[in-house]
Amino acid sequence: MTKEERLEAAIKSKPFNRLDIAFFACAIVVIAVIAVMVFAGKDGASVTVTTKRGASTYPLSVDAEIDVEGKLTLVIEDGKAYVKDANCPDKVCEHTGRISRSGQMIACLPEGIVITVDGNSDFAEVG
Repeated sequence: MTKEERLEAAIKSKPFNRLDIAFFACAIVVIAVIAVMVFAGKDGASVTVTTKRGASTYPLSVDAEIDVEGKLTLVIEDGKAYVKDANCPDKVCEHTGRISRSGQMIACLPEGIVITVDGNSDFAEVG
């Protein structure tokens, strides 16, 4: 086969056949389903605040503003929890945002406070 014949055959050939297109379409659908399952977790039922002194649990269904040992203010509003004000220097816990899904957490490491959403989850526990 000469160089010109190979070039002509390459120009006339199709880059994908129908089976390739069907495979890519199925792969995209599978990836989309997995993404929805992972990122659309169930909303949690309560939030647990763990400090050096112990743990307290509050329902996410009741709006509240909670002072946590004078070190930070936790706000529960519209089924979501967030840190409104913190005494720590870096304020990372304030910038974490609102949490509402089971397993999400906010940590204020300088003060030793961890806020975790508890409740129903789509995932089985490991261990």
